[in-house]
Amino acid sequence: MYINYLIYQLTELYNFTSIIFVLFLFAYVLCIAYFWHRKRKHSSRLFNLKLIK
Repeated sequence: MYINYLIYQLTELYNFTSIIFVLFLFAYVLCIAYFWHRKRKHSSRLFNLKLIK
């Protein structure tokens, strides 16, 4: 009985940490995508200016 309780506690802890990890990973990916999009937009603007000239 005690071992089952311990396993239950461990799985609860694992679920909690995995949820936090997924949230952090999601935020990290969003930040990278946002900065990359801004950078790409900026470089494409410069590229368009070069094409016009």
